[in-house]
Amino acid sequence: MLESGRVESVIGPGLTVKGDIHSQGTLRVEGNVEGKISADGSVIIGEKGTVKADITADHIIIGGTVNGKITGREKVEIVSPGRLYGDVHTKPAKLVVSEGVIFKGRCTMSQGNEKEQAAPKAEKQAKEAAS
Repeated sequence: MLESGRVESVIGPGLTVKGDIHSQGTLRVEGNVEGKISADGSVIIGEKGTVKADITADHIIIGGTVNGKITGREKVEIVSPGRLYGDVHTKPAKLVVSEGVIFKGRCTMSQGNEKEQAAPKAEKQAKEAAS
């Protein structure tokens, strides 16, 4: 259920980490984290994991409790009995919310080039307003 290939780092049950964490590979959290999590690979929050942090990673799987902003560069999954209290940002069609989870927040799905698309529109509107 919460497997995602090879796990390089684990924060086990009974362990609390306060501060920023950066993993170059896959990180699994079964304990408690407060701060900020970023990973070049995946982040897996196990059923016993409790996180009060913003998370940024390629693939994020939530099976425990997370309070924070989630940014999945490739995919975000909330699996039962996962609980997410916070906003999600990921690619279109790359958010999976399983039956039996709690998700309280907003979701934004984008290709990552809205700023590039918005800039020409803003310039056009400014030119029209000036004339």
